[in-house]
Amino acid sequence: MTNARTQVHGVANSSYLVAIVVPDPDILNSIFSFSSDFETLCKSREVQDYVLKSLRDMGNTAKIQDYEHIKHVFLEFEKFTEENKMMTSSRKLARPNIRVKYREILNEMLGIKKNRQTKRLEKETETDEKTSLRKITKYVSALLGNVDESELLDTRTLSLHGLQSLGMQRVKSFLEQTYPKLHIPIEIVGGSSVRTLARIVDSSLSRFVARYHVEFDEDELEVQTIETKLLERFCEETKIDICDLSDDVMSRTIRSVDTMITKTLVAPDKKIHSDCILSLEDVSSKHDWKRTKQRTIVLTGATGFVGPFVLQQFLKRGFRVVCLVRGESDVRARERVLKTLEKYEINIKNLENLRVLRFVLSKENLGLDGNVYKDLISNITDVHHLAARINFSDPYGTLRETNVLGVVNMIKLAVVAQNTQRQSVRFHYYSTTDVLPFRTDASVEKLPMPELLRIPRGGYPQSKYVGERLITRIHTQGLQCT
Repeated sequence: MTNARTQVHGVANSSYLVAIVVPDPDILNSIFSFSSDFETLCKSREVQDYVLKSLRDMGNTAKIQDYEHIKHVFLEFEKFTEENKMMTSSRKLARPNIRVKYREILNEMLGIKKNRQTKRLEKETETDEKTSLRKITKYVSALLGNVDESELLDTRTLSLHGLQSLGMQRVKSFLEQTYPKLHIPIEIVGGSSVRTLARIVDSSLSRFVARYHVEFDEDELEVQTIETKLLERFCEETKIDICDLSDDVMSRTIRSVDTMITKTLVAPDKKIHSDCILSLEDVSSKHDWKRTKQRTIVLTGATGFVGPFVLQQFLKRGFRVVCLVRGESDVRARERVLKTLEKYEINIKNLENLRVLRFVLSKENLGLDGNVYKDLISNITDVHHLAARINFSDPYGTLRETNVLGVVNMIKLAVVAQNTQRQSVRFHYYSTTDVLPFRTDASVEKLPMPELLRIPRGGYPQSKYVGERLITRIHTQGLQCT
């Protein structure tokens, strides 16, 4: 079912997962000898059981936990597209729209029964900031081992107070269960102080709207826009002028505007601005790109999600590839690469052009032996930098060493190589769409330049944003970058 579109769904009070699956018609028709149309095929119990078993087999191969397996599936015969709003312009699943369309089916598979007549928003008599601050402080204190609550009232973020990823998820769940309709992105939790979290709770647009539209559930908040009069009332009560945040507020969904507000309440790490102007290696030798010798490519991230497939394409084209990989030794690093290729069923017959070196991204000269580093800068033609620490709950400060200082070191490798060879060395930086504005409908050709982007929310996007700014700077100095 590799070409199927699958939306996996779960809720906090359910012990299992379910999924909406759009199967590949060609695969199903090749397996089942049905003479009926595809819609009828998708409704067949035999076909549903086959898809469910296929998903479980994939889960067993990946050695996932039992609670991570999908228990029920619904097969949709209609393809997900941009036209039916089930896909975004970037070809990703439009998850909120899917959840809204299939809400009743998802709830039925999860065994959830909702009576809209009895459904109501929890009435809060304690709405002042002191009350929410007290609740949050007490919970975080217990989570950190009953630390003195007064110590949590400073400006330090929860991450700096020692809260780890699992703890951040628990805080997120606590807040969203305590305050119905509240939605707080996980990347915001670790980068906020308890005072900031209390302010986010008290300034939640979603909770405000739910007072007047009790029938709205979580998914409807993600697709509905806000009424003008209600928005004006919100601004009056919270003293937040939303219209200053964006010119198209009235066309955005309630959840989208809520996220914008949350972002303004969380101050970005102070190091972000200074890191954008970190000292970079001087480009003393500037050249136009000319392929005067066989391509020798340095590749990081070969053991990640994308890197193995990039490596496959390079080796297919006969390029020499030097993979820089974490490991105890060069041998262990190579084993990691080969295991990753095997995991993704990537069969490369000829590995003569593959060299794997153990490295440390954040160290001077990438932690490589002096002679090895000298050999690299004398021969490489391209640098493809994919490696990054990816954890959406970690704040910027935690990711900085790998995702920012690591970029500086990789830029240095390319610049020193170009200065040494007196030939152009190209640098390719693999970033993330999370650095783009929250709502981007423009084509790739019209996307804003990095220097025009606003600092995104969340530590990981922020670290990639700084990487974009550094790449832009070194490009203007004479290193060819993409």
